[in-house]
Amino acid sequence: MISQLNDPALLAELALDAKADGRTMVARLMAEWADGSNRFNRLGERAYFAVSQDHVVAVCGLNIDPFAGDPVIGRVRRLYVAVAQRRRGLGSAIMKRVTDDARDHFHMLHLRTDDADASAFYEAIGFDRITDKPNCTHCRSIIE
Repeated sequence: MISQLNDPALLAELALDAKADGRTMVARLMAEWADGSNRFNRLGERAYFAVSQDHVVAVCGLNIDPFAGDPVIGRVRRLYVAVAQRRRGLGSAIMKRVTDDARDHFHMLHLRTDDADASAFYEAIGFDRITDKPNCTHCRSIIE
């Protein structure tokens, strides 16, 4: 089940999973929410989490892209799927929800990743790799 995130404390267990996996994105999402620098609360912005067997197993956020200079370009932020839950369709499902809801406000989605597996995942779900923007490695038009 994928729901909109309103309480980052729900991510505590997932943050531990991410830390053990050498990743900081969940802890950063929680810290930015706590300090008020990113609560995914501007027009069109949202954060989502997925639950499986009563555990939060994935998270992903959507912001107005602060690097694009255009309010109709969204930015995928902090996607993380628990190690034991990977390759079960959760990443694709949460990204489908992000993309579907993003269409209400955005025309394009951007993201940045330096991880080869993440890059392959994003390309498999329709993002194009780009090399001409320093703060964006992948983009996808979401206009239907």
